[in-house]
Amino acid sequence: MKCLYVLIVLPFLMMLSCAHIQYEHERSSLPRSSFVEIMTTISTKSCSGEECELSVGNSVSSGSIIRVDEDGAYIIGANHVCELKDNEAAGMVSVTFKAMGMSGKAHEAYILTTDAENDLCAMYVPGMGGTAIQLRDHPPKYGEKAYNLASPRGAAYAPKTVPVFMGYYSGRDGRWDVYTIPAAGGSSGSPIVDVDGQLIGIIQAHLRGFNHLTISSNYHKIKKMVDDISSGRMSMRINK
Repeated sequence: MKCLYVLIVLPFLMMLSCAHIQYEHERSSLPRSSFVEIMTTISTKSCSGEECELSVGNSVSSGSIIRVDEDGAYIIGANHVCELKDNEAAGMVSVTFKAMGMSGKAHEAYILTTDAENDLCAMYVPGMGGTAIQLRDHPPKYGEKAYNLASPRGAAYAPKTVPVFMGYYSGRDGRWDVYTIPAAGGSSGSPIVDVDGQLIGIIQAHLRGFNHLTISSNYHKIKKMVDDISSGRMSMRINK
């Protein structure tokens, strides 16, 4: 009976050990140093007769560093954040962006390119350092585990805290990829990565009434923008 007990317990302990090692690998692979919080400031002016009133509003979203050079960093996020800039012509005084990485320092960010159809936007951030996230060379598979680094409701507090969420790739809905990852305002533009920390998706929205079902830009559209920028085909310099 004693021998039987040992034969049963040892394989169980080995399974626990393997599961722990796998978990530690996944956790250490998360690209925390690539995560960016994007702060948008919108200044508006409303006038009644000769009197005008200026009001300022702020919002937060997420992004990832996809390329770093000697002058700054290139980040990718959500176009519905960048397109707020278009509202300047509709009466807004100004729309400005700042990006903050793991250093905790905020830098001015400038729009480089946008893809409105697939809700993608790339920005250039002079003076920012960090580590570029790695794009996986193939799309996700149905049922694959995925992680998300995000700042829902502005909940990321660099450099100490970057919330991590987990879910599964659940297929495509038209041109969008679908994941079972919780999201909220502020999650827009945040990276979805595989267990090795490689980029496979970018959160753009969640299902109304059920925020554990999220929509990502399609992997192939993300890959095109990332390839264009990381290869140097798209670049920017800011003269101050």
